[in-house]
Amino acid sequence: MTISTAKMTARRLSIGMSVSEFARRVGISRKTYYDWENRAAPVSAKYANIISEVLCQGIDDLSEADGRNGEMDEARAPVRSFDIREVKKRAQWAINHIIKTRELSNVKLSGILGLSTSTIDGYRRGIKMPKFETLAFIQDRYRISLDWIADGLAGQFTDDRRIEPFAGAALQSAASDSGDDGGVLPPGEFVFIPQMAGTISNGELAPDGMTEMRIAFRRDWIARKGLPQNMSIIKVQGDSMEPTLMSGDLVLVDHSKDATTRGGLFAITIDREILIKRIQPLMGSKLLVISDNEKYTALEIDAENILINGKVIWFARELER
Repeated sequence: MTISTAKMTARRLSIGMSVSEFARRVGISRKTYYDWENRAAPVSAKYANIISEVLCQGIDDLSEADGRNGEMDEARAPVRSFDIREVKKRAQWAINHIIKTRELSNVKLSGILGLSTSTIDGYRRGIKMPKFETLAFIQDRYRISLDWIADGLAGQFTDDRRIEPFAGAALQSAASDSGDDGGVLPPGEFVFIPQMAGTISNGELAPDGMTEMRIAFRRDWIARKGLPQNMSIIKVQGDSMEPTLMSGDLVLVDHSKDATTRGGLFAITIDREILIKRIQPLMGSKLLVISDNEKYTALEIDAENILINGKVIWFARELER
């Protein structure tokens, strides 16, 4: 009975097992596994029992032929399956990441990897797929995880590191309005939020509406907070919200959240001045506008005299400036 490569791969992915762990437990090399997965070699029948045990799946459920009629039955495999296109995208990101962060040219990297410049160009454009030996060398030299390239599990790097939700290295010039990251970030995993030029403080300066740069957040993290098109980032200036917010902090404002019934930190406009303040609803139609810095007096203002620009949902601070 022959083990189905598609079912084996889908089962491994569905239980979150990395290639390294699978290979170790089955007693094969990772190259052998990738040969199986890419169908460069059939899964040896002698490994059927151990594969079934490692994957906690019956041999019949992992076999090429369905036991009832002898026909192929790939539909019984779990929904999550191996997608060579996604592997190629991750490999493309890895090559571009190395060139970008190590400041290498195609010629320089081709010399390091022992490949032609046209091959490197094919990798960078996602046209060609690097061979296992090339990816293994990349892992050893640049610490980009071979497991991550293969199936996207864990982090992009061998220490399980993953670029989470704010990536300082992804700061981008406003000259690129497309949101393209220049090959620094994994494809599809990040969304860019514009940082508006100007600052907001206790009444000094309002954003001028121009995008200064774009900052990358993990797409799944932003999705839990709201819609990225409703958000912007603004730099704080002044001491009115210390110690909560310091001058120079970046605040992420969700402009769709303008209800003050539960209070919180909001970007507000009073008399054409934009402020970051803590809002506390009072009886009737009044709001208490609070500065966290005790040297500033709280103000009780009619709600109709305040424009709520959005709620502050995140902030970032540099430790050294």
